[in-house]
Amino acid sequence: MIDFALKYSHGNRDIIEQAVKAYFIDLHHKKGGHDKDFKIDFKAKSSGSQAGVIASVTYAGGSTTFYVKTHWTGLATSYTPDIPPPDLKEIFIYEFLNNIDVCPEVHFVLPYAGTGNKAIYIATQSIPDFDDIYRFDKINPQGNTVPQILVQIHTLACLLRLSDLHKKNCGFVGNDLKIVDFTIGNDIVREKNIQCADPEGNVIATLENFFYHGKSGPALGTVASDNSEYENVYKQINQHDRRRFAKEALAKWNVLENVKDAAKSTNDFREKMKFAGVEFFAADFEEYQEEIKANYNILSNMLQY
Repeated sequence: MIDFALKYSHGNRDIIEQAVKAYFIDLHHKKGGHDKDFKIDFKAKSSGSQAGVIASVTYAGGSTTFYVKTHWTGLATSYTPDIPPPDLKEIFIYEFLNNIDVCPEVHFVLPYAGTGNKAIYIATQSIPDFDDIYRFDKINPQGNTVPQILVQIHTLACLLRLSDLHKKNCGFVGNDLKIVDFTIGNDIVREKNIQCADPEGNVIATLENFFYHGKSGPALGTVASDNSEYENVYKQINQHDRRRFAKEALAKWNVLENVKDAAKSTNDFREKMKFAGVEFFAADFEEYQEEIKANYNILSNMLQY
């Protein structure tokens, strides 16, 4: 019974709120704040499959709102028969996307002592007006920036093997892509859209077609792959602009350096999970980093011409 409670209790709203409050109070103190200046309020999430809350926090870092959820494979809002532990790849992707200013500020919250050993909570800072103005389901598909952002999404999906980059998880503010949620693609996604080279280094046709013939569609699980008006916009982007947008994005993202930095941050948090007795999945983490580096090198070489 104790093992069952440790496994499943982390999805309870009170327990989530307890952990999040403890995290931000500690952060408040580390920034030199006093208890009298700290305030946190919670309300229920209105959407999403993962258990979580919305937290409005006033602390030494300012006043802001965070969307809090369990890790990707954590307890859902509906019954889950078993709960895989946090995957280091998910933590890494959040760190990487935050480094390149595509994901908002993110915090990783450990469960409160004794309330769970197979969970972490991910708190992402809200983007003002994102849900009402800047999300893809609110944006005019004919906007001047849309083609550039769609190619950036495709490029990130290919680079990181991402999926679930649908209209409610992506948007842009000004000329800057924003991703607020994602999933890690499976082997089918990797095979069809993500893996840029086979073991011999040959470029897979989907990417070559996409950048040099303008025929290949977008990566699976992206805004432009859901038979929407954005797919039609996508088809109108010529091969020269596809390559130009991707090259500019790869240069701006400083990929290899930010992979290194994100890996360090992820490994630092891994040590915190170990110390707290939280289980995690790390078996393919090093392999995943090498996959990203290989993808980057193939993309960069391909886009030279």
